[in-house]
Amino acid sequence: MSQYVVTIARQFGSLGRPIAKALAEILGIEYYDRDIVEATAEKMGLPVSVISDQEEKVKSGFFQMGFPLGMGSTEQQIEIFNEQAKIIRDLAERQSCIIVGRCSD
Repeated sequence: MSQYVVTIARQFGSLGRPIAKALAEILGIEYYDRDIVEATAEKMGLPVSVISDQEEKVKSGFFQMGFPLGMGSTEQQIEIFNEQAKIIRDLAERQSCIIVGRCSD
């Protein structure tokens, strides 16, 4: 089989990580989830907690998310999104893999 990438979009409590782990074992490929957050933090020179906080902040009602990664400043959201997109593209080009969340789809 040629190289492929499986993306799993998820929400908190959806069991996306265990599903990805089981599927990765069946297919014999790697899966990536929090690894992308850690790589983003390293490349941006920020603590992992900053990237995680920006991804998980959500306001309800009138103030809907402008970006799928949370409610940080526009500039920071663009920077996080672009860095994660680069990491995801690099992983997809190198090997078959499963990517969980992080707007990978």
